[in-house]
Amino acid sequence: YPGVSTVSILDHPFGEHPISDTHAWEMMHIAEALGHAHESVDILHNHLQFYPITMRRFVRVPMVTTIHSTGLEESEKAVFLRHKDLPYISISNDVRKHLPDLNWVGTVYNGVDFEVFKPAKRVKNYMVYAGRIRPEKGVHHAIALAEKTRTPLCLAGIIQPHMEQYFELEIKPHIDGKLVTYLGNLSPKKVQALVAQAKAYVALNEWEEPFGNAIAEAMACGTPVIATPKGSHCELIDDKIGGIIVATVDEAVARFGELGHIDRKKCRETAERRYSLPVITQSLLAVFEKVLAQT
Repeated sequence: YPGVSTVSILDHPFGEHPISDTHAWEMMHIAEALGHAHESVDILHNHLQFYPITMRRFVRVPMVTTIHSTGLEESEKAVFLRHKDLPYISISNDVRKHLPDLNWVGTVYNGVDFEVFKPAKRVKNYMVYAGRIRPEKGVHHAIALAEKTRTPLCLAGIIQPHMEQYFELEIKPHIDGKLVTYLGNLSPKKVQALVAQAKAYVALNEWEEPFGNAIAEAMACGTPVIATPKGSHCELIDDKIGGIIVATVDEAVARFGELGHIDRKKCRETAERRYSLPVITQSLLAVFEKVLAQT
């Protein structure tokens, strides 16, 4: 981006680099960033969870931390609570309930590039789920919805080694290439096209997700989301505008016809007011100014 300078210790992102264990490189990256902090930086914005916080006392520049998880993992929770007076940003208002004693200075949603996630010219009669194939993501519920409504479902995403049994037992028996299709771990470009053309994106989660990137991206495409009222979902999706909020698969079946009445243009416009990069940028700047004024 114009006017943005970057410093890196690797010539490629982790995902494109032949590195099996990234932990050491992450620590070296943190040390490099903190080492440059005294040069011309007004504020440090930490996205790497608790590691930089443990080194916070070695730099004089103010640091604000965005927590991208629930914060309930034992080791990270211990660090956050030990440094609860430092400024923190939540990625949804809902996620704050897990760590209510932290010094929350703002909520800033994850941003979506609306030049990438665009509506399709033609919508097709299928639903889609794109993400990790895991039980808490409710992939088996998406399949149940497809079977009960007789609406084709396209699945895309990585199957992690420890999730192979879940895939083999709960997902694979339903894959027939017609009603339920598994497309593998697709490129971001192919996922965007798949989501944009879908009748609906399915997010029948069983866990309280701090923020659903896939939900925001689907709404940016104008694709309504079928979601459970878990975690941040009710905060991200306006019922009957960005999709439908349902507690069970049977409720999703009962309300399935409502999807045809959702204005996909309005769905995208709502998402743009929340997740577009200019909106996110202004929200972050406001938080930075607040933190600096309190320093």
